[in-house]
Formats: sequence, C-alpha cells, structure tokens
Amino acid sequence: MNSPTFLRSITKPLLVVCCLVALLVLLWFLLGTNQQEQLEENVEAVKIAVEPSTISNYDFNNQSLSNASKDSAQYSLADALTQVCPDLQSDLSVECKLALDEIFWDKPLGDYSEFVSVPNPLTYRRIFTDPPSDRALVVEALQHRECRLQEGDLRLDLKESCHGEAFAKFASFMKFCDSKENRGYEIEWFKQHPNHDGKSRFQLEMDHIEQYREIEPDGYFGMRNSIWSDVLESRWLHDKCLHYDMSQLRIRPESKEFSQLELISLGLVHVQALEPATTLSMMAARFGVGWSFGVEVLVGPVGLGSRDSYGKYLYEHHPWIPKLNEALVPYYGRDQRLRASIEVIKSLQDIGWELNLDKLVIGVCGNETYSRVYEHSALKLPPSESCSEALEQLNAEIPQSDFRELKILEEFERLALKHGVYDAVRE
Repeated sequence: MNSPTFLRSITKPLLVVCCLVALLVLLWFLLGTNQQEQLEENVEAVKIAVEPSTISNYDFNNQSLSNASKDSAQYSLADALTQVCPDLQSDLSVECKLALDEIFWDKPLGDYSEFVSVPNPLTYRRIFTDPPSDRALVVEALQHRECRLQEGDLRLDLKESCHGEAFAKFASFMKFCDSKENRGYEIEWFKQHPNHDGKSRFQLEMDHIEQYREIEPDGYFGMRNSIWSDVLESRWLHDKCLHYDMSQLRIRPESKEFSQLELISLGLVHVQALEPATTLSMMAARFGVGWSFGVEVLVGPVGLGSRDSYGKYLYEHHPWIPKLNEALVPYYGRDQRLRASIEVIKSLQDIGWELNLDKLVIGVCGNETYSRVYEHSALKLPPSESCSEALEQLNAEIPQSDFRELKILEEFERLALKHGVYDAVRE
C-alpha cells in the first residue's frame, strides 16, 4: 500500500471527527459558561439588593411605607430572590443557596439588631465557623468553679479566661440546630394544622396580609417580603445545621456538663428545666459578651426593681433597652413613645452606638394596623394620635434651652415626613 495515499485516506475523516469533537467541546464550554454567568448574574443581583442595608431592615411586620419605598432595597431583594428561589417549598438549588449565603451569613443577630448596631455583632458566620471548637472551650471552662457563675454574679473580668464568646456562639448554634423549639422549624411553615382548617402557618400569614393588598399596598408588599425572607432564612438555616452530627455536639442529659448547667440555671433564675443552650447564652451575657446582652432577659422586668445582678447591669449601663421596648409598644400613647425614643437616642449617642433612626421612626409613627403581636390582645389601645400631634405637643413642652432634645424632635419630624408616617393614625 502506498503510504502517502493511505495517510491521505484517513486524514480527512480524522480531521472531520476532530472538528466535530472540538465543536462539541466548544458548545459544552459555552453552555457551561452561560449557565455560570447566569448564576453569577442572579447572585450578583442579590448582592446589589442586599448591599444598601442589612436583612434586618427588610422586616415590615407592623409598618406602613410610603410609595417612594417601592424602589428601595426591600423590593429589589424580593425581586432577586424570586428569580433564584422561586419555590419556597422545593429543595434549595445551588443558585438559591449561594444567594441566601450573600444575604444571611453576615446578618447581625440579636433581639435589637434591626435597630441598634452593636459593636462586633453576632452573625451566622461566627456561629458556624467552628462549633466543635466552641463546644470544647465551653466544656473546658465548666471545669473551673469561677466560670460556673454559681453565685449568679456578673463576671466581666472572666470574659477571656472563661471563653465568654465561645459560650455565646455555641449557645446560638445549639438553639438553631438542636433546641426543642427550633428543631425542624423550617418544616412547620408548610405543615397543615387541623385547628386552622388544615391551613399551614405560611398560608395563615398570607391570608392575614392579603386584606391589605388593595387598601394599603405598601404595607402589603412589606409584610409579604418579610414572610418570604423569614421562610427562606429558616430553610437556609436548617440546611446549614444538616452539615453537623448533633449526636456528637449536643450536651447529653447524662453528662457532667448537663448537670452543671442545671445547677447554674437554678442559681441564675431559680429554674432547673432550662435547656443547656439557654443557660449558656445567659452565662455569656454575664461574662460581658457585648452582643449577647438582652438575648436572655429571664431575670424579670428590666429596671423594675429586679434584684438580679444582670437585670441591674442592663438597666444601669444600657437604659435604652427598656426605653426601646417602651417606644415600640402601641399600648402606650404616641407622646409617651416619642419621649421614650428621645431617651433611646440620647443613651446610644452617649455610648457611641449607631441607631437605625429610620426604622425607629417608622416603628413609632407608623400605622399599627399591621401588628400581628397585638392583634388578639385583650389590652385596650390608647386613643389614636398621629406623630404630628405628639411632636407638636412635645415641641411646646420641651424648654427652648434643651437644644439636644429639640434637635432630635426635628429629625424625627423630617424622617416621619420622608417615610409618609407623619400623619398616620391607627385605623
């Protein structure tokens, strides 16, 4: 056989095959690239929506927003999440999980996080960085009598030596992933309840807010987006917890550590049946971990004659806590809530902590129609009064020499007008 002829006879088919293979590889690469680019674009859309503020600003359970808010991050976030997480009940896709990571990993946590920026705040990222190591530090600290706080005192001087931050992080981890009240929480959103005509918790919430779609569309969209975010956050959190073997991490009832924590809880709040996670977070607060104060105020009403050392500490060093609670409760008159707000602002200014004043103004001056917490309460609401009326009254009562308080009222009025709640009254 003539070699050149033979080579020519096989070269052409080989070239065709090679070209076809190359074309397929190129198409596969382009398809994969397009999918990756789309994934990145969708996740980037979530990043952009989240960047102006934290997720804590997306909760509008009991506020009415102005029309201007429709262009805000709250609506951008909801639109972005609709694209990457279109089905609340199905398995979370990779794309959805990446988007939720962007939103929730660095979300500040704690009872007051949506209003107050606590220095070095607790976040999910910190909680899930290394739970086994946090557990080991807690167990090690419990071997030392001074770290067991059996006298019920504050020991801010022991924060480092007793690993106070490990107590706070591991307590939060256990609450999210192992406590009775939170275990399986994400499933409860869609579980049918026989006592509510077979409707799920999610459907009940949606039925509640549906009545506002026409009469108050801004409030409707705010509450809808809040529920959507709550469901996704609980599902995302449940997914994170599945990465851990809780049988190796939980503090077992038969263990020495469990018995120690029972004795500690008995000394702190005279209750022996608290879960270990609750006791651990109370201990973290007593060690002076800044972002855990207020997470477990089981010592009685703060500032109302509490004989507990932690309650007294909160009242003396953080008087804005009871005042913030007072400002946000609609059973107080609007003027009283405004006075409490002034004290909150002054207290936080004095210690140099940042306050989300927009959120506070909306909470104090907004229409309370949307409050789920007080919807079925037997307590009688005070006569309805707008913020404009209360502001006018306070401006007349505060001495002209008190420039600081008058300046706060001026800013309150400006923001109330900005958010469309200046003349809002309860319906």
